[in-house]
Amino acid sequence: MNLDKATNNGALQLFSALKITDAGKILALSSLGDELRVFLLTPTGATPTGNAELSGTLTAFTKRVNGRGPRATVSLTGSLSVANTGAAKMKKATKASVSLSSDTVLGSDVLLKSVTIPVLKEGTSRSIALNAMKLAAGVDSAGKFVIAVIDPGNLIQEDNEANNTVISGVLP
Repeated sequence: MNLDKATNNGALQLFSALKITDAGKILALSSLGDELRVFLLTPTGATPTGNAELSGTLTAFTKRVNGRGPRATVSLTGSLSVANTGAAKMKKATKASVSLSSDTVLGSDVLLKSVTIPVLKEGTSRSIALNAMKLAAGVDSAGKFVIAVIDPGNLIQEDNEANNTVISGVLP
């Protein structure tokens, strides 16, 4: 912690209480005689940037098979929950791309759907329905994965872009 402002003529203050505000700031209370002092402490080396921070989770998917044989089609239904855990509201809406993959690595996957992620205030989340995502005739989802990439065009300024890819469990 940065205690530079929490000294009394160079002597370290003893804090009688610490409080973390809704904005993530740390307030320290100290009493010296009849005087009550409040200090704002900031973690050394960590400065909040005030950016949005997007991450997500995928629900379990259900599979529906229409027809039989080689002409049978499969559709998947689930949802993508997107959260803004950052310190600021998103400045604009963005997209998420949802793909079917034979492994858990982004690559030559089949795009199933592109969905809009609305503007989210800091600390809020939104569940986005991924209804009836149809696979090509003869393609099955068994043993595959759904991969969602939140903000694939990096339109939203974030401190951590590495948490924007969400991978489902193995599909039925």
